[in-house]
Amino acid sequence: MCQWTHAMVKFHEVNKKVEPLRQRLAVAQEDNRVFQEKLRIAQAQLEDVARKLEKLQADKTRAEEEMNELERVVQLTEIKLGRAAMLIDGLAGEKKNWTSTMQEINENSKYLLGDMIAAAGQIAYVGPFTTLYRNDLLNGWKNELKNHGILHHAQLSVYHTLQDPIVTQGWNVNGLPTDVLSVENAIIMSNARRWPLMIDPQNQANKWIRQTYPEGIEVLKPSQKDVIKRIEYAVRSGRAVLLEKCWREH
Repeated sequence: MCQWTHAMVKFHEVNKKVEPLRQRLAVAQEDNRVFQEKLRIAQAQLEDVARKLEKLQADKTRAEEEMNELERVVQLTEIKLGRAAMLIDGLAGEKKNWTSTMQEINENSKYLLGDMIAAAGQIAYVGPFTTLYRNDLLNGWKNELKNHGILHHAQLSVYHTLQDPIVTQGWNVNGLPTDVLSVENAIIMSNARRWPLMIDPQNQANKWIRQTYPEGIEVLKPSQKDVIKRIEYAVRSGRAVLLEKCWREH
């Protein structure tokens, strides 16, 4: 009995020391629970803020991409506007050129009939003649046109009325002499419906024709046995024929 009493006394003494510790532990546990709850709420808020920040970052990236695209579109638009302005300025100049060209065409149309009558006469008749005799014929035709009230340009030669400068330049490159008579002869030959007989002691016309038709011409001589057949074949196939040295054979 004495031992039990002694044990109870010791338990009481120990319990008096442990109970405050238990109470402080309970308080600490409660504080920890409250802190953990606050921490959970803070973490949830932090996660929400992180999600919002991520969304804002994505929105920022998308906005920057859209801004870059808009800047690119603005630059392209400025370039197009600049080109359009240049085109408009160019067309304004072209309008003046077109207007001037139309006025020139309208002015020249008054002389078209007289010019073409004289050109047709030259193609048909003046091929064999010298420059002096050609000019005499043109002067006579001018008087006839005037007597019939037909307008014409002062320069009636085919050199002025039918010449295409670009074509003539190509002819000159191919060996055609640059003098007026040679160019007139080339124009007459190109527009005539009949074949031309060319007196060519210096072989200039021969060279010019060969260079002008390097692949589409049949070069023949009267002495060839099959000359007739080859001419017939060339006519059927639409090829030009150059018959050389006719004067030597006949």
